[in-house]
Amino acid sequence: MKRIQVLGNAEDLPLGRRKVIVSKRTGRSIVLIRHPTEGRTFYCMDALCYHHGGDLGASGRLMDIEDVGMAIECPEHNHVISLKDGGLVKGGHCAPLNKNTSACKKQRTHQVEVDDQNRVWVIISGGNPVESDKYNIARQPIQRSSTVPSRKRPSVVSRSRSMLQFRSRKLQATEAIMKKLAMKNQVAVEAKTTTGLPFAS
Repeated sequence: MKRIQVLGNAEDLPLGRRKVIVSKRTGRSIVLIRHPTEGRTFYCMDALCYHHGGDLGASGRLMDIEDVGMAIECPEHNHVISLKDGGLVKGGHCAPLNKNTSACKKQRTHQVEVDDQNRVWVIISGGNPVESDKYNIARQPIQRSSTVPSRKRPSVVSRSRSMLQFRSRKLQATEAIMKKLAMKNQVAVEAKTTTGLPFAS
């Protein structure tokens, strides 16, 4: 677990607002969210939705749900995720409301601390894999190119977010193709062993 300072002063982030951060040390993309009414309450979770990498940091809708607490709705497919524990509150448009969110954790959350000097720190959690990891962790540390002038570089957040989404989709597609090929090869082997003849495709 790594502890990083995300705000020099808690008041730098207005009530109900959020800030996306890409940790240079871990390569993880996170979003810090300040509670809309409780000034010293902050939440932190992976910035891209577990489902298909929807951008929770830029446009996810915040909501206060009775018996659940604060949650965020993914702008892509309307999955609703608890800010407290990353559990799925509602999956998609018509799914029923889940009030036991800790039993269905999908999004990695990170502990937030406000110290006595009003600085805000996030402790990046680790441990068992969570579904949101595939969109929010860079496989290699993000390196800045020394050949590109700093004023023309795209932001680290936009580069890493699109890179993570692309890598995750590529990995999913590759795994699907490999699975399909393995199934086809299995059928060919079974056909050859049952008939004794080579399989013709």
